[in-house]
Amino acid sequence: MNNYLFGHQILTTTLNFNELPRLNGAVTSSAIQIQLKPACQPAPFEWQHQWREADNTVTLSLALHEAGFLLRFPDLCDFIIDPVLRCIHVVSHDILDEHTLEHLLVDQVLPRFLAHEGHLLLHACAVNIEGRTVLFLGKSGWGKSTLAALLHKAGYRLYSDDCVLLQPHGSGWQILPTYPSLRLHEDSIENIFIGDSLLSPVSEYSDKQRIALTNDMEQVIPSLHAMYFLSDPDMIADNIQITPMRPSNTCIELIERSFRLDIGNRQHSRQLMESAAALTQSVPAYRLSYPRDYENNTRLLDCLIHHIQH
Repeated sequence: MNNYLFGHQILTTTLNFNELPRLNGAVTSSAIQIQLKPACQPAPFEWQHQWREADNTVTLSLALHEAGFLLRFPDLCDFIIDPVLRCIHVVSHDILDEHTLEHLLVDQVLPRFLAHEGHLLLHACAVNIEGRTVLFLGKSGWGKSTLAALLHKAGYRLYSDDCVLLQPHGSGWQILPTYPSLRLHEDSIENIFIGDSLLSPVSEYSDKQRIALTNDMEQVIPSLHAMYFLSDPDMIADNIQITPMRPSNTCIELIERSFRLDIGNRQHSRQLMESAAALTQSVPAYRLSYPRDYENNTRLLDCLIHHIQH
C-alpha cells in the first residue's frame, strides 16, 4: 500500500500518485482508503444533483448509493464514496491514464469528500506574499492559476493553485493547502515560464499542463490575511482596480466557490453558510479587476503586492 498526504489527511491506496507528498511509516485506521473496484451492473438510482458547464454539458453527477454516494464523471469514471468507512472505490468506465485519475481524485472527489465531513474547502489559490497569506478566488478561466504562476515566478511561496482547506483559529482563520500544484494553459506557460519547467499532462480531456512544484511539507499552518475575488477579465478595459467588497457579496461568493458533495443536505448547507459568514467577518475581502493582457503582468504584480503590504 502507498500512503500520501492530502492537506492534513492521510490517504492509503494501491494507486500511485505523482503530485501528492508521500508519507512513510505506520498509518492509522482513520486514513482515507482509495481502492480500485471492478465494473459491475449498478443498482437502480436517481441523480440527486448534476454539475454543468455553461453550455449545459454535464461534467459531474451525484446519486445516492447503498454505500453512501456515487459520483460519476461521464465517459470517464465512477467514484463510490462510503463516508462511514472513509473509503472511496474507483470504478473506471474504460482504461484511464494515471494523470486523469489522479486529477479527478485530488481536484474533485477528495475536496467533496472532506466537505461532507464538515470541513470548509474553497476552490482558490493560496500564496504567501511578504509573510502574508492571501487567497485568490474566481470562476474557472478567470486567471487564478495564471496569477498564482506569476507570483510563484516572482519568488513568492505558492501553497496551491486550486483548493485550500480553511479552519478557524482564535479570532482568525488558518489555511491547509491540499497539495502543491500549478496547472496552466499553453499561452500562460509560454509567457511566464518560457519552457524552463518540467511539465506533465493534467488529464486526457484538458489541454492544461501541470508544472512540477516542490512538495515542501511545512510544519507551521499559515494564517489567512486577505481574500481577493477576481472579476471576469474579458469585461475589464485596461484599468487594474482593487476595491473592498460588501460582506453580503463576500459571503455569497464564498459559498459559490466552496466544494460540496450532498447539495440537498440542509444541515451541511447551514454549516457552510455559518462558516462563510464567520470567515467574512474576520478576514478582509477585495474585488480584484484587471484585463487579460500578459503585457500588464509587471504592473499587476506591483499593484497587488503594494496593496497586500499596506
